[in-house]
Amino acid sequence: MRTNKQIEASRRNGARSKGPVTEQGKATSSRNATTHALTSETLVVLQNESANDFESFRANLTDHFQPTCPLESDLVSEIAAARWRLRRILGIETSVMDRAMSELEDDFERLFEDGSEQLRQAQAFQYLSNNTSVLTALGRYESRIRRSYEKAVADLRRMQSERRKVETPRKNEPGKLIAMPMQNEPKPPDPVPIRDSQPAREFPIPNEPEPLTAYEPDSEDRDRMRTKFHQSPTGREPGPR
Repeated sequence: MRTNKQIEASRRNGARSKGPVTEQGKATSSRNATTHALTSETLVVLQNESANDFESFRANLTDHFQPTCPLESDLVSEIAAARWRLRRILGIETSVMDRAMSELEDDFERLFEDGSEQLRQAQAFQYLSNNTSVLTALGRYESRIRRSYEKAVADLRRMQSERRKVETPRKNEPGKLIAMPMQNEPKPPDPVPIRDSQPAREFPIPNEPEPLTAYEPDSEDRDRMRTKFHQSPTGREPGPR
């Protein structure tokens, strides 16, 4: 356990310290908060990698996915970090294979005089698989990162799909559908004007008897009726019985 004098001396020394002086020390100090493990969830840029390239890559993904909230932006950053690590693993695998082929070049020339380049790669792969675990470790890291990448993409797509379902009814009136005009849709024909109704035309019925008309007596019929009235015994005009 440290004594009080040691603690006090550390405080005085820390107060007099002005941080790193050399350019290398300043660069190392600026990366103290940067995590660069292969499976870390923190955004990754190694000291020998280009931060500008990574930011440009993430900006392209942001333009593609168009996040609208902090959570969607975080998922886009996870996708960018996962893809960045996958590229790094592929680069490491290529470098490991190139180094193995260089170390085994003398043996390859001695064993295979006219060997193909594919055979040279197979020899390096066999050597690494039998004598090291680097390929196994790289494959394990790649599987983890790929699962993380696929999960982040699936979560982002699901979140954006749910957001669009919520935003769509707000644009239109609830419960109503707006008919959108179709391109090159033919116009409906003009309505046919309705003509004025005309009375039905009458057709004569064959062998139909003529209608009865009221009898109007002329002057001769009236004189004949008067004569019959005077000749009546009672002198009265016959009436109905």
